[in-house]
Amino acid sequence: MGVRKNQKNLTAKEWKALIAAINAMHGAGASAPAYRRFVLLHAEAMSMAHMDWNVHSMQMNNGWTPGTNFLTWHRRFLKLFEERIQAIDPTVSIPYWDSITDRSIPVALTDPGLLASWSVTRHWSASKLAAAADLAAVNAYQGTFSGFQTLLQGAVHADTHNAVGGDMKGPSSPTDPLFWLHHSFIDKTWADWQAGPNGKNPPTPSQVLKPADMDVGIPFGVKISSLLSINTLGYSYV
Repeated sequence: MGVRKNQKNLTAKEWKALIAAINAMHGAGASAPAYRRFVLLHAEAMSMAHMDWNVHSMQMNNGWTPGTNFLTWHRRFLKLFEERIQAIDPTVSIPYWDSITDRSIPVALTDPGLLASWSVTRHWSASKLAAAADLAAVNAYQGTFSGFQTLLQGAVHADTHNAVGGDMKGPSSPTDPLFWLHHSFIDKTWADWQAGPNGKNPPTPSQVLKPADMDVGIPFGVKISSLLSINTLGYSYV
């Protein structure tokens, strides 16, 4: 079983392996699905043309349409990315960044040369991060799954994107590898809530995610019911 660690506990060797795997996905010669395909898919999920994917909350007609598949879609997205980097190096897993507690960007992902090679831009402002009270409210939430998802998608999720700024603030946010670490933490927060006394599952387990395929031969559209157990999916958090 794969283990997703807190980024602050990664060794120098583990950081090197993760960065090398990401590098191997970049460039014209990278095997499919290349890194740019993951970026494009996320951008598509945030487009008006694909509102029916129900991934992100979208502003429509002076109101907001909730992203009812926000957590399940991103769990699938993360898993496919992790499988892609593990095809390069089976020892690598996606670490998580708890930006509420560790309010600095992981040092290993701050090298200017590395960011330039990935064409990543940032406008970092730690003051925009959510507060500990925001995370505590999410963890203690006793209502419906939909209410939990909406609460988590708010400050804890959105404020980290805004705090990093640059690419992380827009539809192409996976351009910045911080995206994977941040969403790994979002997924962990959901998994922890699922395992606790207040945890509940999505109300539409038979629904199939969109799109049907991420790339040729790589299905994306699976039933929500297949994404509800991280143990079944083959990973855990420590």
